[in-house]
Amino acid sequence: MSPDSSKLYLTDILNDSNVHMFAKVASDIPKSNSSNAKVPITKTEWIHRYESCSNTLQRLDPIDILDLVDSITFSERALEKMNIDCRSDIVKRIIKFCRGRSSIHKSNILLSTEWSEVATTLNALHLHLQRLEDETLVQLRESFDPKIKDYCKEFDLSKSDIEKLHNLLARIVLEGPDLELLKTFISCCPPEIDWEPSDAYMKAINVICEQIKHNQNFFTCFKEVAPIHALEAILHDMTKTTVCIA
Repeated sequence: MSPDSSKLYLTDILNDSNVHMFAKVASDIPKSNSSNAKVPITKTEWIHRYESCSNTLQRLDPIDILDLVDSITFSERALEKMNIDCRSDIVKRIIKFCRGRSSIHKSNILLSTEWSEVATTLNALHLHLQRLEDETLVQLRESFDPKIKDYCKEFDLSKSDIEKLHNLLARIVLEGPDLELLKTFISCCPPEIDWEPSDAYMKAINVICEQIKHNQNFFTCFKEVAPIHALEAILHDMTKTTVCIA
């Protein structure tokens, strides 16, 4: 990878929460042009790139690994450059690495536990990536509707975090509302979300009330639609559907 492409890539993924991790491995970032360097395209090329970073991984702490996975597999650039199968495979390999580190440090109970806990966290992310390959989500991603594509991206980047999924479902109501689309996304969520369509409608109404009270843009839709008009649309939709707010 050339200095220019390295700089471009780092610019995309660096933030306040992971800069310390990249500082640890700064010496591994290429400093000279390489005519053979190129951005990986196929899964095989990405896996090869990952394997070439094995020495770098050895220098990272457990918490750094989580930052690394976030930067590599759960950034908007990752969604553009890697398919889900590739991202899933990389996370699976890093889980194996973490379990190996836990075993190596078994004489140090605290450190071994930290590596084991990271492996558990990454396993949850791996399950999320597997969820993204559900046929329903695949069909949604193939939609020509840019709004649905954006919902899919938000679902992907949520990492199945319950609060983020709640916000997504409320957003679907605020920007629609579209009951059938809402039901479809709820069906793709993990069981822990424990929400019915009525819950999403209630959260959307609460968001509108907060928006009116504090006059802050909690959702971008309020830049195009006045909160009171969004509320009218939701109430109108509720009168013609079987959604029951109780």
